Amino acid sequence: MPLTKKQREWVIERNGGGCQYCWKGEDGKWHRCGKSDHLEVHHIIPEGFANENIESLDPNTPENLITLCSTHHTGKKSRR
Repeated sequence: MPLTKKQREWVIERNGGGCQYCWKGEDGKWHRCGKSDHLEVHHIIPEGFANENIESLDPNTPENLITLCSTHHTGKKSRR
């Protein structure tokens, strides 16, 4: 089932309106992207996998959703 506009807006607000992508830098510290433009809501466990393999998981629960900027969302999709 697709996300509703209300769900999408709630996830973006919960995440402070920024990309949640994190990486460990050369300085050994963790960094978060935080970009606020072109945000997309990403399923941590992909919808199709959840629907086929985890009966008890609604893929659109808040715990399974995160905001990513379009650059990092595209990168996540290409690594599947």
